[in-house]
This record gives sequence, structure tokens and C-alpha cells, in this order.
Amino acid sequence: MDGGEWFPPEPYLERADEPVARPDRPIGMGDVFLGHPVIRGAREVKPTQWRVKTAWKPEALAMLVAHPCSARANETSALKDNISLAPVVPMPAPFERPWSGYYELFPLPDLYGSNDYVADLSRVFPCLPEYLEGKRIACLNEGGLAALLDRLARNSTRLEPVHVPGHFEAEAERLRMEFDLWEIWLKGHGEEAGFHEWMKGEWLDGSSRLQSMRGHFEEICASLAEEVGLELEP
Repeated sequence: MDGGEWFPPEPYLERADEPVARPDRPIGMGDVFLGHPVIRGAREVKPTQWRVKTAWKPEALAMLVAHPCSARANETSALKDNISLAPVVPMPAPFERPWSGYYELFPLPDLYGSNDYVADLSRVFPCLPEYLEGKRIACLNEGGLAALLDRLARNSTRLEPVHVPGHFEAEAERLRMEFDLWEIWLKGHGEEAGFHEWMKGEWLDGSSRLQSMRGHFEEICASLAEEVGLELEP
């Protein structure tokens, strides 16, 4: 995507003015949280001694910008102790559609209280996952995730999508499918644990559910819903 096409008309899967949005969906990339601690850069208070400034405000907003492979442990898939958040702040006046330039800013139009915001990718800070529980107010949809992957690459490396055609869209689709399935699992089982072991189980001709997900997503969804005793919404 290039120019104005890099950002979708509607970037959100769900959003709410009060937590919690999409309560049964595991925490993932692009989620926005309300009311959490913010860590600012360390400062030298005296020689060889540094202090990190922390702050908390009930109206503080931040977005999880780490890919799930970085935010979650390989063995257990549990969220790591320190996950990367970007502060979400009011959208600056010069920044408007098609939101070209300002690669450190990811637009979040009409996010909260009918106001426009941005995630500032230049000010990422670590946060313990327990401080995010029950505080999500928005999730990105597949198009929003593709746009975030695009922006993160542009900000960090100035990589243009033309050099990796279709990559961000394909990865966003994979993440959306995996988290849709994980949401069904969590609704049925009441916990995240066990999902990735289930995904590694055989599905068809020796291939796992994870390997078969793109070609058989609807069938795997239906199978999981039946297994956990849920009816899928049309």
C-alpha cells in the first residue's frame, strides 16, 4: 500500500469508551489500553546513579506494538514480563489524511471520546502485562494490523512496501486468523493455555491446524466451536 492506500477506511475490530473491548480475545498486537503506568527515559540523578520516571493517569492510553512472537514466550505462549507499548496521544494538527510522512506516528482516528489520536512509535516503553488486564478499549482489524506492520517497518527501517509486496497484508491475515481461533478457544475453555498445542495437532494429511489454517480456516473454526460447545456468530 502506498500514499493514502496504506491505511484502511476502518481500522478497528472493536472499540469502546470504557474497558473492556473484546473481553474474550487474547491480548495482541495493536490493542489499545486505558489507564496504565507509563515509563519515561532514565535520567542521571548523580554520577553512576540513574532513575527511571514512571507515571500513572486514569486517562493514559497506549498501544501494544510488539508482534506476538516477541510479546509472548515461545514455550508457554504467555505474555512476557516486559512487553512493548507506545504511548497514544492526541493527534497533532499537521498530521491528517492521507497521513503520509511522520513515520513515527500511527493514526488512530475517532479512537476515544470521538477524538483522534496517534500511537507515538518513537517513545516505546516496557510494561508488565498484569497492568493491562481488563483495560483494553480497542483492537485492530486485519486492515489495521497490516497498516501497523507497514508503519513499524517504515519508522524503524524506512522500508517501503514496494520492496516486500503483500507481506504486511499476509502477516496481518495470519495474525487475525490465529487470534480469531484463540478467541473461540478462550470463550470455550476460559483460559489461554493449551491453544497452541491444539493448533499443532494434526488436521489434514499429516499437516497441523497451524499449517492448514489459511486454506481451511472456516472448517477449523467450526471444528473448534463444536469442540468447546459454542455457536459461531454468522
